[in-house]
This record gives sequence, C-alpha cells and structure tokens, in this order.
Amino acid sequence: RQSLRIQNLHQRTRELKLSRTARVLR
Repeated sequence: RQSLRIQNLHQRTRELKLSRTARVLR
C-alpha cells in the first residue's frame, strides 16, 4: 500500500509550504 507513503509526502510538502509562508509572513 503506497497510500500511506503518498500521504506522508503530502504532509511533508504541506509542512514545507507552511514553513515558507511563515517565513514570507515574517
């Protein structure tokens, strides 16, 4: 089942995007 793997990847991308947004906001 790669579903979990894909989900994990999505979560990582989401975190990265959030981090980038926070940096821009700062």
